[in-house]
Amino acid sequence: MNKKRLNTLNSLRYSLQTQLLTQRWSDISVQLISKEAKVSIGTFYNYFDSKEDALDDLKIKLTSILKNDLLSLLATYSSAIDKIVITVKYFMLISSSGSTWSNYLFNGSSFIDRLSNGIQDILNTLIREGIEEGNVEPLDIPHVIEYIESGIFSFSRNSLSMSCKDDVVVDLVLRTLDVPANQRCKVLTMACPVTPLMPLPILNISNSESI
Repeated sequence: MNKKRLNTLNSLRYSLQTQLLTQRWSDISVQLISKEAKVSIGTFYNYFDSKEDALDDLKIKLTSILKNDLLSLLATYSSAIDKIVITVKYFMLISSSGSTWSNYLFNGSSFIDRLSNGIQDILNTLIREGIEEGNVEPLDIPHVIEYIESGIFSFSRNSLSMSCKDDVVVDLVLRTLDVPANQRCKVLTMACPVTPLMPLPILNISNSESI
């Protein structure tokens, strides 16, 4: 893709990010995205078939940034239980930060609304690591993953408007995975480090990574 086309594409992505931070999805239109990007509606359709198509493209880019950030953080921990705890607290921390990422993620109705594949891929990896270590014993892995993902999202979004302690959420997640009480107590007070995610909206998103 030549530089001019890439600049136009990034302008459309920037416009959509801006709208997602302040508008309901139902209120966002192709016309609005195009207007904010200072291009014609015809130009929009040179890149995307619909606003849903534009969102899918944006989700791929933003998912890469956020998940690379989270996975880099998880790589500093050794046990699967520790990684599961940090994953829960990572999203709780984003939700309580008042950041643009909080607006982006939790203006949706689920993780999969804003992230490609939601966070099920990460949870699946961590839970299977926990099984290999002999520390977690879920009966139905797909059902448990779906339940935990939904729970993390709901509690994180609710923490925007009410006090919701992350250790309570962590305890519920670990109980769902049948982690023994003595192991749960050891990790509940773990602190999640703050990672410097690049604020949204990002203009040159094609070349952006977490920093």
